[in-house]
Amino acid sequence: MSLLVYFYFAAVLAAALLATIAIWAPRRTVPRAAAVVLAVTLIPASYVALTEILGRPKPVAHEWWSARTTDAVLLGTTVDEGRAIYLWVQLDGETRPRYYRLPWRRTVAERIQEATDEAVRTRGRIEIKDFFSSRAWDNLGQVNIDIVPPSAPPLKPPPPPARIFDPQGDAI
Repeated sequence: MSLLVYFYFAAVLAAALLATIAIWAPRRTVPRAAAVVLAVTLIPASYVALTEILGRPKPVAHEWWSARTTDAVLLGTTVDEGRAIYLWVQLDGETRPRYYRLPWRRTVAERIQEATDEAVRTRGRIEIKDFFSSRAWDNLGQVNIDIVPPSAPPLKPPPPPARIFDPQGDAI
């Protein structure tokens, strides 16, 4: 199950507890009914909020769940000059890519662009070491980026597939 489902269940549980407290509170009916209506509207509002943030980039500084991961493979970048650097990365040990946002720094953007150009030229991939470390991004572009060359092709070709005689075929 996705972690997002647990957050939604927590919001529904909080809304149910608020509605229960509002129902049993020794107050007049109008404030209790208003509290129940507000608690019930919290359920679809939390669902919409959680699904809305799925497509948005997360600031690297706000990552606390996967912060133990140290390495990431850079899959793509987009630069919004003067505003932000957007990174599409695959974290070490995960199969799904993630979308992060870095604050704008010209030196970091230039370093990432140079690494991207080098990786395209050598047909390699870009690995960022210590991805979630704040000092990696605050160090004026001295991000620990490695360009990993593609794996070497096999030294000898594989053996050809076995040929099987077909009695109904044309070949003898």
